[in-house]
Amino acid sequence: MNGFRFRRQHPIDEFIIDFFCYEAKLVIELDGDVHMASVQMERDIERTRILNRHDLFVIRFKNEEVEKNIKYVINQIKKELLESKKT
Repeated sequence: MNGFRFRRQHPIDEFIIDFFCYEAKLVIELDGDVHMASVQMERDIERTRILNRHDLFVIRFKNEEVEKNIKYVINQIKKELLESKKT
């Protein structure tokens, strides 16, 4: 996408990341219904903190967003990729 390459199911720290772009330091997580439970939401917040400590930026999308509004998801990813080129 826009010349950036993504790795799928990439290990970082103790996690397996859904999609990872090394060049942009971008993590993309896709969240199913289980992520709406309060316990899982707390885990996701901590996971994001840990990934941020690795100087990575995390964006999350609900599975429903991907299924029903893929154009929005792709535009958000492209936006983050463009931002990463500026820094």
